[in-house]
Amino acid sequence: MTTPATALAAGARRVAGAVCGAHALALGGIAAYYLVRLATGGDQSAARVLMSAVLIVAFAVVLGVMAVQWFGGVRWVRTPTIVWCLLLLPVAVSLGQAGDWWLAAVVGISALIGVLAAAGSERRDPA
Repeated sequence: MTTPATALAAGARRVAGAVCGAHALALGGIAAYYLVRLATGGDQSAARVLMSAVLIVAFAVVLGVMAVQWFGGVRWVRTPTIVWCLLLLPVAVSLGQAGDWWLAAVVGISALIGVLAAAGSERRDPA
């Protein structure tokens, strides 16, 4: 029997998976941008750009795996999702201080949604 708590936890898992997937896609786009800049000669240090792109792709792959695992109902992704999203909060603050308010809002709101969804993903049966 599906209880409201179970349904809420399942919805939270879907939201957390969607947030991880969106972050993975965003990082993939950033890595592609770095590689385009490298190919067009828009940056001076090819080694720095290439290593940054490799690191960003690695994080994108991990987040993509986490998103898939969220939709598969695996529980181990809860903690890394919360940690990832909490690490994004200072990034959002820095973006805001740099004047990129729209980007800061997107990063900050998605991080908060990710933390709340991951935290609420554990099914709790009423006692």
